[in-house]
Amino acid sequence: MEYFAAMFNDRMEETGEFAVPLDPKIVSPDVFDEILNYVYTNEINFTDENAIPICVAADFFNFEDLIQETENYLISNMKAENVSRCLEMAMRIGMNSLEEECKIFIYRKSLSKVAKRDLIPWLSFEDLITVLEEFKRNSKPEEMFHLSIEWVELDVEERKSKLCELLESIPLESLSIEFLQNVIAKQTLVIEDRECSKSLLEAFPNLSSNDSIYVFGGVNEGVHVLSSVSKFDSLTEESSKNLSFISF
Repeated sequence: MEYFAAMFNDRMEETGEFAVPLDPKIVSPDVFDEILNYVYTNEINFTDENAIPICVAADFFNFEDLIQETENYLISNMKAENVSRCLEMAMRIGMNSLEEECKIFIYRKSLSKVAKRDLIPWLSFEDLITVLEEFKRNSKPEEMFHLSIEWVELDVEERKSKLCELLESIPLESLSIEFLQNVIAKQTLVIEDRECSKSLLEAFPNLSSNDSIYVFGGVNEGVHVLSSVSKFDSLTEESSKNLSFISF
């Protein structure tokens, strides 16, 4: 009860106020009612809807016992629908044990059961690598590629240097030629990066044979970045349009 003790003992600017407004984004009226009931009865009615708001409010008021009870509830009732919100809150207010439980939950579940777009911003590079490795057995490489690109795109300047390492965590050799042509070849972050392009070529040695040479991306006339996978037939000496070679 340190928050109220400080308020009533002249340690806060609100001490002399007749009424103290609370930010409804932090403590809603319904949540305050639950916390007030907890103060008097030491009991609280947790639900999937109010557990996270109660935890945020308990942190605001510095109710350590209530924070612990809320954490126990969230860990026991964690599911794909709320794990991303639990992780975001845990990282924001410093609940380390809840953060770890969220990550363990994420690692053990398939990507299709986790709200990926909500989750991605809160993953560190190391966490994402762990997720990719864990999901390699359960997920399609196409889905892993999309997840990696989305993570990088959230902060391109800071994260683009990690893209090649992310690609190395994906079984690229399992990707279809159609996916290469229709998705990867149109992904500027990949085709503009020499190391990423090299990783793709190494993953598909069968694309370079005595008969044909395939080229990922490239630069046309030194100006325009190409978003294509081009083919050169060494037998007929015919090439696809806009053929451009990548040098390493």
